[in-house]
Order: sequence, then C-alpha cells, then structure tokens
Amino acid sequence: MSITPQEEKKEKKIVFSEEIDSRIDGLTLGFAFIAVGLFLLFVPDYFGNKLAGQIVRWVFIVIGALGLFVEFGKVKPISDIKGFDDFWVGILLLAAWAALYFLTQNLLCSIAGFFFLVLGLYGTFQGLFRIIYSIRLNRKNKAQSKSTIVSDILIFLTKVISLALVVLQLVKAIQQ
Repeated sequence: MSITPQEEKKEKKIVFSEEIDSRIDGLTLGFAFIAVGLFLLFVPDYFGNKLAGQIVRWVFIVIGALGLFVEFGKVKPISDIKGFDDFWVGILLLAAWAALYFLTQNLLCSIAGFFFLVLGLYGTFQGLFRIIYSIRLNRKNKAQSKSTIVSDILIFLTKVISLALVVLQLVKAIQQ
C-alpha cells in the first residue's frame, strides 16, 4: 500500500486516549472559566457596569472551581495511592474556615469556623499521611523507579497548588 502525497500532507490529530483527552478537556475548561473570572476581578467594569461584572465573575469562578473539583474527583488513584479524597475534603473545609474567618467577625461564625478548622485539619492530615504511606507501600511492593515516584509527587503537588490558587482567588473575590 503506497501513501499518496495528499495523505502525507494531512496532519494527524494526536489522541492519547478517550479518558485522557476527556480529562484534559475538563481541566482546560475549568481553568479557562477561572481565568475569565480572574480577568473580570481585575477589570470589574468590562461590561460597562460593575454589578454585571461581579455577577458574571462569580458565575465563572464558581463554575470553574466546581468543574475542577469534578475533574479532580474523576482522577483514578495514581499507582494505587489512597488518601486523595480525605485530603480534598480537608482542603475544602479549610477553605470554608478561611472564608468565615476572614469575611465575618461575629461569634456565631467564629464558632462554626472553628469546627471547619478542626475537621479540615483532620481530613487534610489524614489524607496526607495516607498518601505518604501509600507511596511508601507501593514503592516497596512494586519497586517503583525514582522517575515514577517523582512524577506521582509532581502530579500531586500540581493538584494541590491549583486548588490553593482557586481557593485564594475565591477568598479574594469574596472580599471585594
């Protein structure tokens, strides 16, 4: 079978797998929504009205954050690493505590926030310790190469940093 010159010129689309492409599309969409929300945070009168800009900003930030949380929830454990669910729930509870602590100054919110703080720290540390133990256990059981361990850690840190940025931007948007 010979290749015609027309077939040579035609570029092929790179397809990783249906699951990976779907995950990349979901993460890209989530980050795009958050980026639009952040843009509107710095240019509040983009639509000619600050109230309209705030409403659209909130819609985009919330949809983007929810989309990212959904995509992170779809992620299968990396090399059978356990603890991500506990870790994310803990981070979300800590974000709720931070919002209550920095935005309100009354006793009722401080009491509710204290419970969010305790439960958030518990979930975060429990998830972190499970992740560390799972990595250690997988390393022993499967004799992972150093590059696999480093890639697992880098993926985890990327997720943590992106979640922290989303939470910080939400807190900043709430304060304005």
